[in-house]
Amino acid sequence: MSHRHLGERRHRHEGPRGCVPRPSGRQDPDSRRHVHARQSRHLLVAAGQHHRRPRDSHQRVQGRGRCEGSVGSCQQTRQVEDAVPAARRGVRHRADDHHRCNVAVAVAPVGRSGPHGHHGRAVRVPRRQGAVVEDTERAELQRRTLRTLTTGQVVGAASTSSAVTVGAYVIQEILGQKTPWGGIATATVTVGTAVMAQVLSRIMSRNGRRPGLQLGYALAAVGAVIAGIGAEHSSLFVFLVGLFLFGNGGASNLLARYAATDLALPEDRSKSMSRIVFASTFGAVFGPLLIGPAEHAGENWFGWHKYTGPWIFASCVLAVAFVNISTRLRPDPLVVSGGTREKGGEKLPSIPRTLGIITATPKGKLALSSMVISQVTMVAVMTMTPVHMKAHGHETLSQYVVSLHIAGMYAFSPFIGRFTASRGTIMSVVVGSATLVAATITAAISGEAAAILFPSLWLLGIGWNFGLIGGSTMLLESVSDENRVTVQGSADLMMSFFGGMAGLSSGFIRRAVGYHMLSAFAMVAAGCLMVAAWFFMQRRRAEMQVAA
Repeated sequence: MSHRHLGERRHRHEGPRGCVPRPSGRQDPDSRRHVHARQSRHLLVAAGQHHRRPRDSHQRVQGRGRCEGSVGSCQQTRQVEDAVPAARRGVRHRADDHHRCNVAVAVAPVGRSGPHGHHGRAVRVPRRQGAVVEDTERAELQRRTLRTLTTGQVVGAASTSSAVTVGAYVIQEILGQKTPWGGIATATVTVGTAVMAQVLSRIMSRNGRRPGLQLGYALAAVGAVIAGIGAEHSSLFVFLVGLFLFGNGGASNLLARYAATDLALPEDRSKSMSRIVFASTFGAVFGPLLIGPAEHAGENWFGWHKYTGPWIFASCVLAVAFVNISTRLRPDPLVVSGGTREKGGEKLPSIPRTLGIITATPKGKLALSSMVISQVTMVAVMTMTPVHMKAHGHETLSQYVVSLHIAGMYAFSPFIGRFTASRGTIMSVVVGSATLVAATITAAISGEAAAILFPSLWLLGIGWNFGLIGGSTMLLESVSDENRVTVQGSADLMMSFFGGMAGLSSGFIRRAVGYHMLSAFAMVAAGCLMVAAWFFMQRRRAEMQVAA
């Protein structure tokens, strides 16, 4: 063996673990190297397997890395994609003579789309949490992530809105028209959303956004089928079990808005979040309008019960959302941003601890209050509006009121996102709570006039949107990146849980004191939020003036 080869062998042996030194001789540092790997489709970077090289199929490696620190201190590369089994993943490092490598080289297969297509790009990924991806690559991944989440949000919202609209009617079919338990359908869905939001967020904290969203949409599709079986056989227990599992769809839709912010710059988080919320408009508005055709198809084509068809339709739509996330959310935005926790590392904080992290600061308290009160106000009034309209002979108009309400919830999200980015999260909460007060006052004075409920429910949706986007963005500002994902799940848990309790109690309140008093109670809650946000804003302004 030549002296040159012996020197290279000794150099390779003595180098830092995980780094393959650059062979001796002159090389262009920006040259592209071709290696072989069995994977032929997806962008991937290996984690903790630097000595394994890709094999068999033609791939391109681009970029080089430098290591910060002494020999042997090279940190492990975080896994960006798990598109192939662990034994078949690989990465190649290029290092200078001093073993300085700090960036993992992304291996991107050269697919049919060429070097400028989806399968021909190499992405440089940071090794450690908190490291920064290059701006151009970050922006490219963010655009791809937003497109994928937008599609999933449209179909997910269509399924949720179409099925939940008939939930109260199914309960009345089973328990009778005058039952006070009409709100139990919405309550069960929101409780399922609350519980599973926490479960899914913990899965995301360990494994990334895609596994959590996949599980959420899959369980929701199964739940919709079970709910349809319960509606078909008038089984309350089966129907409620299906509704609980169906709540996974709502949890996935809620957590998707946080996934949109994983790669966004801090000043663009509200805009990215509002884009995902806006995407729900199309599915949420047109979903209830498809209830009639779904009922007709179920009755005339398959001989089902009237309210079985919408649930089967919802299951099919959720299956589309599952396929979309499974095939297109690659690479995982949370993994790329370094937001996942190491497997086998520190134990995830408990729910009481994460709630303590949120409420440790006044800003965190206001953020959580905005999300919870906006949800409670919206759910309490919205749940009983179709029942109230049916009692006064306006059942055929209720689906249009619900569609307009959902349009208010989502259609103005881009405007609200820009407003929040320019005027601040506190002002967004103030405007949202004031809008909720106006909406609940209008609902309280509606009486038997169905026409008044159109603007009332529309304003109710807009106020909820302001409170959700403002509160969610404020929540991200009030906690550290280390606790961001688990805190998101706990906040959504509280929001959905209290929303479910509002939906459950709304039927009893309406039966006891009427729809107008239910709206008045919701007005009081929104008014308290408005006053709290106003005083918080004034105090912050005073503190800024003193500091200046």
